[in-house]
Amino acid sequence: LADSYGNIGLVDRRMRDYIHALEYHEKSLALKTQINDSIGISYSLGNLGLIFMEQGKYDVALEYFYKSLRLKERLLDKYGMANSFGNIGIVYLKIGSMDHALENFERSLSIFETIENQSGIDYELESLSLLKVLGNSSRKSSYQQRRLRPVLSHQLPGIVPQGTTMRFVVVYPKFTLGKNESLSLVLTE
Repeated sequence: LADSYGNIGLVDRRMRDYIHALEYHEKSLALKTQINDSIGISYSLGNLGLIFMEQGKYDVALEYFYKSLRLKERLLDKYGMANSFGNIGIVYLKIGSMDHALENFERSLSIFETIENQSGIDYELESLSLLKVLGNSSRKSSYQQRRLRPVLSHQLPGIVPQGTTMRFVVVYPKFTLGKNESLSLVLTE
């Protein structure tokens, strides 16, 4: 039930119906708190932060993003931490605090740019692609994927040896996503 409330809140936020989005995300958060779902709580807090950020209520958005970040750090949720740092960076960028924005974007990047090979064999990296996706894959006639070309790749590994962690940077040109667009990261070996 909590996830259903959260999903309805996501749709309402995308439609810019912030009153209903807040209502559903708060219901989701209450249920997740009731069952002590720490991961769910951290993501609900982040979703509430996004709503306040989109409304221009930056102080409130930062409160929610920092609460979410603290919980994700406690849970060692690296992906969630990277997203939280990115969201915090966006808020600071919007309010003109460039030093804080850059600091948070760099922290986000340092988490995202790490690939750790925990398998029992070496991992051969053939390609890393970022795709702009339009439509729904179940409706083939309206589904498109367009590969974005990076402007810079730095230290992109060919092989990630067993038990090692590799860091690299891939920079893409600035782009925007339309209402029905999303991104897909494709890593092939």
